[in-house]
Amino acid sequence: MGHGRADGGAGSGPAAGARVEGIAGRREEADAIGKLWGSRFSGHLLPELERFSSSLETDYELYPVDIAGSVAHARGLAAAGLLSKTRLTAIERGLRLIQRELDDGTFKFRDTDEDIHTAVERRLTEITPAGASLHAGRSRNDQVALDLRLYSRWAAAQLVLAVSVAVDALAIKARDHAAWLMPGYTHLQRAQPITVGHHLLAHAEPLLRDAERLRHAYDSADEMPLGSGALAATTLPLQRERMRRELGFARLTVNSIDAVSDRDFLLDLIYGCTCAAIHLSRLGEDVVLWASSEFGFVRLADEISTGSSLMPQKKNPDIAELLRGRTGRALGSLVALASVLKGLPLAYDRDLQEDKTALFAAVDSTLDSLTAAALLVEHLAFDRKQLAAAASDPGLLATDAAEELVRSPAGRRAETLERDAPPRPPKVEFRRMLLAVDVGNTNVTLALFEGEKLVADWRVTSHRERTADEMAVELKDLFGLRGFELNVVTGVVIASVVPNLNPALIEASRRYLKCEPVMVGPGVKTSVRIRYENPKDVGADRIANALAAYSKYGGPVVVIDFGTAVTYDAINAQGDYLGGAIAPGVEISLDALVSHTAMLRRVEAVAPDSVIGRNTVTSIQSGLVWGFVAQVEGMVERMVAELGGTAKVIATGGQASLVAGLTHVIEATDPLLTLEGLRLIYLQNADGAGH
Repeated sequence: MGHGRADGGAGSGPAAGARVEGIAGRREEADAIGKLWGSRFSGHLLPELERFSSSLETDYELYPVDIAGSVAHARGLAAAGLLSKTRLTAIERGLRLIQRELDDGTFKFRDTDEDIHTAVERRLTEITPAGASLHAGRSRNDQVALDLRLYSRWAAAQLVLAVSVAVDALAIKARDHAAWLMPGYTHLQRAQPITVGHHLLAHAEPLLRDAERLRHAYDSADEMPLGSGALAATTLPLQRERMRRELGFARLTVNSIDAVSDRDFLLDLIYGCTCAAIHLSRLGEDVVLWASSEFGFVRLADEISTGSSLMPQKKNPDIAELLRGRTGRALGSLVALASVLKGLPLAYDRDLQEDKTALFAAVDSTLDSLTAAALLVEHLAFDRKQLAAAASDPGLLATDAAEELVRSPAGRRAETLERDAPPRPPKVEFRRMLLAVDVGNTNVTLALFEGEKLVADWRVTSHRERTADEMAVELKDLFGLRGFELNVVTGVVIASVVPNLNPALIEASRRYLKCEPVMVGPGVKTSVRIRYENPKDVGADRIANALAAYSKYGGPVVVIDFGTAVTYDAINAQGDYLGGAIAPGVEISLDALVSHTAMLRRVEAVAPDSVIGRNTVTSIQSGLVWGFVAQVEGMVERMVAELGGTAKVIATGGQASLVAGLTHVIEATDPLLTLEGLRLIYLQNADGAGH
């Protein structure tokens, strides 16, 4: 197609200028007849067919991008030497006036205005004779293609923003209900216990994928088609590259025939709308079920519900129902556009006029639905008692009980299970046992010791609002899965870095375990000499790690605890705790990256095959995982040097397995090191006989 010369000094030469004036003259004659194409016609289209073929009521929505495209085209003509500076100024001034008239509703349309493009050009020539020159080197075919691409980019950006608002609403609601138990369902039958937060985030995940589809739709539309003409480009030396930069497109279209006939970018955009609408429909269906008397999981606020004209007791989930119903608009638009495009010969055909009806319906409906969904989620009020009652169904734990049997020796030897009753784990009685509890910012790890022997361990999520009663219920369920009763516990030791949970932990220990817990902190004997400037500042978990590591591995030793934060602790040859370092953990780093960048999303924290990422996902994973490996190796090298050149390096914590296998500097992974340290501390602070 050619981009023309930037300096306008080559190309078609003076003859091109003469052709511009000729085109302008014909344009004025066409205006007299009333159509861009009317110069060779002596009669008029039948009025009924005028109305049938007009698209003005539909494509009126395109006027802002149509005017922006016309400004860029005029500047491109001027840069090519095809339009004087005076005429360019007159055209730009006229287009700004038309924009104001359309914005404030004073623009007067005529019956001869077939579409918004015709109307704008007609009005421009009324304002200034220079307007007749604007059509030089441009067909309505590439003009419409440009307008649709400009609109599609805007729409895709707006839709991504609306998706992010809906996802934020789900995430906030999920965070507030992270610890609220509810039944999970398959086939609409109660299946296994989950949390409200987990369920809500299951609706957020597909919306995040929708955002990726919409970003792809933006990229698909990000090509500048001006200069393609009707189908075979133009002999005028148009400055396509200049117009591309003017309009902010990433690249130019390559084939002029394809440029005027391509509507794939609309299919991409409407497909993204359709997927989002489908996912919102599933969210709406869940809310409809939850709001029913049969479920009763949510109470509908007045702001998101309606009533009945006849039945005063009713409160209807109309917004959720409309999220289901509106899906048909986007899906219908996708089918409609695909049907229009099927079998069309190249290049342009009037059938393509129908693309805008499908496009606007899908975009408008999806934007409205995303906004409605965000408001619906924001005002949902969950009934915790109703949820807890449903989650207390003992059948929900049948799978857990069966899996526990599989893990047990008796289960592995068993050939069959009873078919008429849910399987029950065998009851095992122990006389005296110690419960060690390590409360972190993200997880709580628990271990049950009989003497020095570890007999069971668990890892659950930390919830800062949990009451003593809720803790006891969860602990009873955990014990029951392993065949223990709460009364086997005769001692409790707790290390906590979440002070808000401490009162509930102490109360649960006293009320339900009948034990006065040993809370690791100032005043508790540990036999560890702490060389910190202020020993009270050292976290209880770090003291427990130091004691256990020195007792099991000797010194000097470096302990790396991979949790919400990554802590590095140094213990010398005499068992003294010297201090260490604290760094953000893997999840915190990922959260910070995702929350402070507009285009990056959460990925799975796994090591990619190569340090050099080949796409965005593997690049994030490389920086996250291999970056942590490099941090570990650098910190260990420096700490060992300060310890005299030799030291054992032990890894512990929930994320230890992620990094430990990727570096040579970690000698051993001990996931329960903290709990072993708590056991040793308990022995120094209570009558440990039998524990």
